[in-house]
Amino acid sequence: MNRKATYAILLTIFFIVPPLVAATSSGSVIVSKQEDIGTIINQFIAEGAEVLAVNIDPTGEPLVIYGQLGLPSDALDLTNDMYDGCLALAVVSTRGEFMEYVMNMVGGLFGNLSNPNNVMDSISSKQFESGMNMDDIFQMLGTDFGLLLSAYLNVDAATSSARMGQVLAKINSEFQLSFSELTSIRIDDTMFPPDADVQLPFDSLDLYVYQIGNTFEDSLNLIMSGLDSSGLLGAIDIDTFANARGSAGGLLAIPDMSLIAGMFGNSTPLTFPISGDFSIAQDMPTGPLSIAAIGYNGDQVVSLGDTSLSLKSLIGATGSLTPLSQNTFIIAHLAGDVNITSVSPNDPQYTMFDPNYGSVFWNASNLGSQNDYLINFESDDYPPEIAITRAFSIDSITVGGSVEVTITVTNNADVAVSNVLISDTGLAPLYPTADVSGDTTMSVSTLAPHENVTMTYTVTFANEGGYLFPGAILSYEYNSRTFTKSTPDDGFTVNPDAGAVAGQVIGDAMEQFPEITLGIFALIALTGIYSVLGIIKGRGGSDIVTV
Repeated sequence: MNRKATYAILLTIFFIVPPLVAATSSGSVIVSKQEDIGTIINQFIAEGAEVLAVNIDPTGEPLVIYGQLGLPSDALDLTNDMYDGCLALAVVSTRGEFMEYVMNMVGGLFGNLSNPNNVMDSISSKQFESGMNMDDIFQMLGTDFGLLLSAYLNVDAATSSARMGQVLAKINSEFQLSFSELTSIRIDDTMFPPDADVQLPFDSLDLYVYQIGNTFEDSLNLIMSGLDSSGLLGAIDIDTFANARGSAGGLLAIPDMSLIAGMFGNSTPLTFPISGDFSIAQDMPTGPLSIAAIGYNGDQVVSLGDTSLSLKSLIGATGSLTPLSQNTFIIAHLAGDVNITSVSPNDPQYTMFDPNYGSVFWNASNLGSQNDYLINFESDDYPPEIAITRAFSIDSITVGGSVEVTITVTNNADVAVSNVLISDTGLAPLYPTADVSGDTTMSVSTLAPHENVTMTYTVTFANEGGYLFPGAILSYEYNSRTFTKSTPDDGFTVNPDAGAVAGQVIGDAMEQFPEITLGIFALIALTGIYSVLGIIKGRGGSDIVTV
C-alpha cells in the first residue's frame, strides 16, 4: 500500500463510505450494507463530515490531507439559481509538488476502477491520440498557481456569463477571495473545423478561468475560514500546511451531480476496489456535492531510531483534538515494512489497526476530545535522515543567460549509507532548446555520518518563458534496503514576455492535437496562455507554445 492507497481511502470515506465504519470488541470490521451507502452519503452531505488522512512513505516523508465534505455547501449556496447548468466549480491554490502527488494518486485510483464506463479511462485513452496524457497537462500548469475554474453546460453565453458573475460575488463575500479573469472559452460545434471530426456530447460548454489575487497563505486561511471550525479544523495550524515543501488548498463544488452523469451517460454504478477481494459499488449521487480540503507533503518526519508518530504534530496542533459531534474520521498509513506495535487511543469499539498493512482507523467522533493520536512502531523500520535539496544561483534571467543548479545531499544521521545515486535529468527532455552542461547524474559509494556531497550543472536558455524542473531524484541503500526520495518540482523564469505568442496558443494547440474533445482542448489552451503570461513558474508548454 502506498500514497495511492491512502488517497483511495480518503476518497472512499468522502464518496462511498468504506466498510471501516466501526470495529467490534473482537476487532472485526462492520461492513456497511450496500443499500445503505447512498443514505449515509446523503447524511454526510447534509450533516457535514471531516477527515484527516496521513500517509508516511517508506523514507519517512509525510502526506497530510484534511478535508470537509458537505459543509461548504451552505457557504456557497449551491441550490441558488446562479448554479443552474454549472457542471463544476473548483478553487485551487497550490505551491510545490503537491498537485503532482494528488494527480498521481487520483490517476492510480481511477485507473483501477472496474467500471467499463470509467470517465477517466475515456479521457486518457481517447482524447490524445498523440500520446499526451493528464500528467502532461499538469506539467504545463507547473507547481505554483491559484485558479478558479468553472464550467456551464448547455447555457446561452450571456446567461452563463451573468451567472458566473453572481458566483464570483458569492465566493468573494463568503471567503474574501479575490479574482481576476484570465480567459473564458465557449466550446461548441463552431469551434472546430469540419475535417476535425469532433463529436461533442453537448450543445455548448462555457469554461471560465480566473486567477486568485490573494497570496498563497491567505488563500489557505480564507478557504478554511468558511468551514466548520468546531471540529479538528479548530486545532489545525494552517502555517504548518502553507510552509511545507508542497502544499495546496481548495474547494470543489458540483451543484448537480445528475448533470455529470447525464453528460457522460454514466448510468451504471462505479465499482471501487477496497482491499483484497472486496469491492463496493456506488450509484452516482444526485444533487449538490461539495468538498473543501488542504494538504501538504513534507520532509522526513520519522527516521532511524524513532518509535512513535504524533498525528497532532503533523497538523501543528498545540491543544487537544476535538472532532465534530458526528462523522469525523482519522486514518493513517505507514508504508513499507513498518511493524505497528500499538496505537493510542485504542478503544476496541472505535479503533482499528492492521500491523500487516500499517493502516490505522479511528472513528474520532465517538472517541471524543483527545490530547493526541499516536502510532507506535519498531525502531528500525525507517531509514536514517538523508536530505536532498536543489538551489539556483539566480531566480530569473534573460534570454541567452545561464543559471547554475546545485544539488546537495546531506546525511544528517549518525550512521553511513551506501550506493548513493543522484539524478536531475528531467529538464532536457521537456525543453530541447535548453542547453545543459555539466553532470546531471552522480554516484557516491558511501556517504559518512553528517557528510554532504554536491552536484552542479549549468543551463543556458535560448528562449523566454516559464520552465519546469522536475524533481531531482536520490536513491541510497541502508541495511540492505534501497530508499528513494526527491526534491520538489521547481519553476524557473526566463524573461517572461508572452505578448507575441499568447494569440497563437489556441491555434497551435488545434494544429498539434486536432482530436482533442470536451473540455480538455480548452484546458490545454488555457494552461498554455496561463503559463506563457508568466503568471506562474512552470512548464511553458513546449509541445504547444514555443517559449
